[in-house]
Amino acid sequence: MGWPSDTQSISFEIMEDLQSSAKMNKKNLIFDLHPEATLIINSNSIITDCNKAFLEFCRCKSKDGVLNRSILDFIAKNDQTKIVDVLNSGCKLTNIEVNFVAEDKREIPAEISVNFIRDLTGRIADAILSIRDISERKRVL
Repeated sequence: MGWPSDTQSISFEIMEDLQSSAKMNKKNLIFDLHPEATLIINSNSIITDCNKAFLEFCRCKSKDGVLNRSILDFIAKNDQTKIVDVLNSGCKLTNIEVNFVAEDKREIPAEISVNFIRDLTGRIADAILSIRDISERKRVL
């Protein structure tokens, strides 16, 4: 006999929602488990997401101590202008040296790479910062 077409339509919509949700969960898991410290910041330089590697890098206990804060809260004073210039450039940039400030106030030399997420009109919506700890390299030099 089969299902009525309305029920079938609802069933397909539910399946599509579940598949979409599963894809988002997979993307979130990949982001969270990425070995390189990573931040997503909005156009106002506010951190909207971070992964576990960033929490470890900055010695933060949880995302609550990071989210909704300015990226400048985690950048050493003498590098804040540099990070503002990088973010205002709107261009993908790599290997920019800056010092981060950990939760314990310790400065950590790092290299960042920045890429931008744009909306459908081409306006920058978010920036993704990948951060590499270069403390060991600095010690050797």
